[in-house]
Amino acid sequence: MAPLIALLAATAPLGVSALSERDTLLRFYARSGGSRWKNNDGWRQAAEAEAEDAAASGGDDNTHNHLKHACSWYGVVCEDGNTEGVTGLELEDNQLTGHVTSHLWNMPKLKAVNFRDNLLTGAGLEGLSSGGTPSPLETLLLSQNKIDSLDGIDAAHGTLVNLQISSNAFDGPFPKQVFELKKLQTLLATFNNNIVGELPTEIGHLTHLRKLDLSFNSFEGSIPKEIGKLDLLQVLILEENNFTGQIPSEMNKLVSLKYLSIGNQGTNSGQLTGPLPSFEDLMHLRELYLPHNALTGLIPINFLMNSAVGDKPVSINLSSNLLTGRIPETLSKFDKLNIDLTDNRITGIPSELCRKKKWMDGQVADFGCEAILCPKGTRSESGRVGGDDSSCDSCEGGAKYGPYLGSTDCLDDGEEFEDKGAVEIQDVGGESSEGTAASVQEGGGLDGFAKFIIIVIGMAALVTIGIALHKGVKQSQRQREVLGITKTIGMGISRDEEQGQDAEGDGGSSIGVW
Repeated sequence: MAPLIALLAATAPLGVSALSERDTLLRFYARSGGSRWKNNDGWRQAAEAEAEDAAASGGDDNTHNHLKHACSWYGVVCEDGNTEGVTGLELEDNQLTGHVTSHLWNMPKLKAVNFRDNLLTGAGLEGLSSGGTPSPLETLLLSQNKIDSLDGIDAAHGTLVNLQISSNAFDGPFPKQVFELKKLQTLLATFNNNIVGELPTEIGHLTHLRKLDLSFNSFEGSIPKEIGKLDLLQVLILEENNFTGQIPSEMNKLVSLKYLSIGNQGTNSGQLTGPLPSFEDLMHLRELYLPHNALTGLIPINFLMNSAVGDKPVSINLSSNLLTGRIPETLSKFDKLNIDLTDNRITGIPSELCRKKKWMDGQVADFGCEAILCPKGTRSESGRVGGDDSSCDSCEGGAKYGPYLGSTDCLDDGEEFEDKGAVEIQDVGGESSEGTAASVQEGGGLDGFAKFIIIVIGMAALVTIGIALHKGVKQSQRQREVLGITKTIGMGISRDEEQGQDAEGDGGSSIGVW
């Protein structure tokens, strides 16, 4: 069969204009190891006939009219079932090898090509600009090959809407020609681990994108703020890269977004830092995955505030970050919520959330708060009760070895918690009133606010005592002054405690410490 294919390749017309669709397909068959395809029905018979005709007539027109049209060949799709006009090639997982002949892209009606899961080393996309007329190509699926270049793909800038290039052999920066494809709606470029460098700011040019998946690459640096220009985007997946820095606030402009994932699990993945954005304008967001980063601070009181998903299920994974404080009671607006906050620094759950019977796949109805997070001083494999975890097990040594809610492991003796004061202050402060919650959000946390108040009160006390001593006030008067100051301090702390523990405050009854 190999000599036959060689003869076919040698005798096929060389000029682009001279190639019919049939000739173009036979040349592609010869150059991509067609004799070794898993399924080459129609192709093989046509190739054999072509070779026989070429040998018998010196390369003149073939006489096998019953094989003249390619629409019956395996994987060939023709317009409306006619015998003219090839519109698609469906050759996924068919052991294609070598380079795609550039002539293939000159076929005048070819709109969809699926070459996924083969062994191609070159795509021949330079042919997109060599046919004299713009290519009509709309869908190009090249994932799971060994292709290392997309040179020439920018010639499809006016038509291409679906490009899938995952798991190939790209090396170095992301191919910038892709950013010329202004009509793109889907871009899947995952598992190209040798793509390195920053995600180019030109990503903002692809304003028609609906789905963007760049997961499992080696992008580094910050996520460009230009990504906020993709306001038609519905799915954004950037997980398992080496991104660092803060989540850009411009992501709040992705008003069509339904699915967002920038999580990390791998040991070599990067970590995002800074505060958790509120995402308050992402009205349609139903799945948010940001696990295994280093996000800090409180969960914003206006987190997903303008969500319009109604009673549809919502999934949020913020596990294994550094988030502090209490879960905002404002999340009670969601009727069906699965939220994973395990292995953070969460210190309280409003009891209103523990009555959301449809939360956590209905497990809150059975286990209450423990279906959301295990209490302090306890742990479970999942950080809560549910699934394979029937209970939260106590840590030896008590709460100091499990100082937060939702622990998956207790601290060892050598890991005794060093920031206990911050936990106690956050438990006391709570969110029992709207005003307090707002001041916490703006001031950076109750621990800093409390320290500030204590310092101010202490300085006031010292000043008052100094004035009294300077004026020679009697000892009894000085004692009353000091007692008055002490009473003031006690009242201030008492009010803080009442504000965090009051079960009937404006923010609703709450559980601060277990």
